[in-house]
Amino acid sequence: MRNRFAIIMPVYNRSWVLENALQSVAEQIYRPIQLIIADNGSTDNSKQIASDFKKKNCSDDFEIILTEEKKAGACAARNRGLKEVDADYLMFFDDDDLLAPDAVSRIMHVFATQGPDIVGFTATYKSGITITPKKSCFSTDPVDQINHCMLATQCFAVKTNLLKKTGTWDEDLMRWQDWNFGIRILLTVPSVIWIKRPALVVINRHCNSISGNGFLHSEKELEKTILKTIMAVNESRHPLKERYKKLIYCRLLILAAQYRREGDKNAAKRALMLYLHNIPMNVPLKLFSYIIYTYIILGGRGAGQIFKKVFL
Repeated sequence: MRNRFAIIMPVYNRSWVLENALQSVAEQIYRPIQLIIADNGSTDNSKQIASDFKKKNCSDDFEIILTEEKKAGACAARNRGLKEVDADYLMFFDDDDLLAPDAVSRIMHVFATQGPDIVGFTATYKSGITITPKKSCFSTDPVDQINHCMLATQCFAVKTNLLKKTGTWDEDLMRWQDWNFGIRILLTVPSVIWIKRPALVVINRHCNSISGNGFLHSEKELEKTILKTIMAVNESRHPLKERYKKLIYCRLLILAAQYRREGDKNAAKRALMLYLHNIPMNVPLKLFSYIIYTYIILGGRGAGQIFKKVFL
């Protein structure tokens, strides 16, 4: 008998795309699947769409569980869904994206034949009629998660028991939650195998996406995620944690430059000072930091890789 695979989907006011996302799960050729839909206080008819979907599609090999989480935030909804999981393997999926019909089949084939802790895979972005590949980084290194967030929410599946080591999603975080979650997972040094092709997920980009657009509209949330991630790294036993903490602090400098690009000098100064006060500075490093800050403001890219060479 094949192992059951769980898909956890938080839902919040996505009636206009939810049915397509759910249908992409129903069309999976792999069975058995457990789909857990965690409504997060929807005020539209998302709950009704989910209920109708369950009535139409629930079966012995496609269990559909509807649950609710009153605490706001996708992390709280994902954690609520985790409580319902009865499967050895699982993934998280957003309510506005699409899963390729053979996605779970490919993922479970890797778990069954190679036995990793995590299976990572790629995605494409869809904006209107335009489809572009999501940049990928096939790694197990926490540094690459810090710089690239390769373990994005809907781009990896994991052994359920691994979450006992990593802990669940941090419900205090409203931005960059998967960045934080992925770093904490990789600090446990799991085995990861990547499905490089084909892309298994279509990520829909629109103005109501969970991640939002730009930085200034959620600056405090972004900075909170950075500082809480540093705390998590500091509490770990990873031998390179002090270096990782410096790289994470560098995200503050990058954010400061982005704030400046978006026109807020005060926010930029605050984030820059927070960076400068938390990394031991000599004159050459301080000068270098200001050069990188200016480089980003002028449109330069790849600052994370530059900092990697400096601090590792």
